[in-house]
Amino acid sequence: MMEGKTIWIGGAVVVAAFALLVMQQRSGSEETALEQRIAGLTEQVEGLEAELAAVSARADAQAEALAESAALGSRLAKTVSGIGTASEGAGTAASPEMAAAVPEPAFEAAAPDAEAETAAPDGGTAVGGTAILADGAVRAFVSRIDTEGQRARVSVNGTMQDLAVGDSMTVAADGQDCAVTLDAVGGGQAALSAACGAPEDTGEAATDSAAAPAATGDGTTVAVGETALFGDGAVRVFLARVDAEAGRARIALNGLETTTIAVGDSADAGGGCALSVSGVEANRATFGYACGA
Repeated sequence: MMEGKTIWIGGAVVVAAFALLVMQQRSGSEETALEQRIAGLTEQVEGLEAELAAVSARADAQAEALAESAALGSRLAKTVSGIGTASEGAGTAASPEMAAAVPEPAFEAAAPDAEAETAAPDGGTAVGGTAILADGAVRAFVSRIDTEGQRARVSVNGTMQDLAVGDSMTVAADGQDCAVTLDAVGGGQAALSAACGAPEDTGEAATDSAAAPAATGDGTTVAVGETALFGDGAVRVFLARVDAEAGRARIALNGLETTTIAVGDSADAGGGCALSVSGVEANRATFGYACGA
């Protein structure tokens, strides 16, 4: 009987020891798993910390950029305010420095006594512009200008043609023929004139409308924008501007250059002939033409 109890107790001890061993092994496995999970979480936390540090750095950079923008905005506001204050004191009068910096118009640049230039006279038409001639009967559209070649391409009442300075083209307008002439080219402009008459006498009408008798001292008066012919058409004088107060007239002589002549003075017209200005009034000038001594 005692032996049976001893065996039972021994078996119970063995079972208990085995159970304790199993529990210890299980506890060790759980601890290992827990440690692994903790290690994984630690890595994730470290990764999040790195990302947070990067985000913080970007935020700091953006804050610095915003601060710089604010500073620039403040400086700009002060500058604009300063400009406004200066403008209030300036009014409509320009300072001497500003006046000196503004270029004068091309046709005003030369002095009255030294004015040989290639700029087209006032009243010229630029590329893309339309000259209205003969009281509106003729419309000449300028599509091209060749200053060096002294030529221009014009479309007159729908007819296009290339003209050299001094050349004319004839077009029909309001039942009559009109001779359109390229008087001068320069400065990106073309000076055009027109004379109209009956179909059979267009050439004569064109001459009579803006010419004086050849090689005489008789005065011939033309208005600004008109052309006078002298020497049987050998000399063409386009009147570009009149300064009645100063007693001067600016002309394009044979379409080659513009020059200003004072009343009483003359210009060499070539061939031993001279062109003179005998008077100016309003927008008109009177010319004289003489050859020989």
